Amino acid sequence: MDGILKFLGVMVVGAIVLALLAGLGPFGAIIAFLIVGAAVVGKGKNDKK
Repeated sequence: MDGILKFLGVMVVGAIVLALLAGLGPFGAIIAFLIVGAAVVGKGKNDKK
């Protein structure tokens, strides 16, 4: 189940990143990078508990 959820999460993040890249260009890429970084850090903290 976890694998499916992670795959769906990656797909959703990927879609958001692509949308930001298409809509905002380089600025969108920076925002997307920050969002992905925050999500990865947040997941890491949750996994340790």
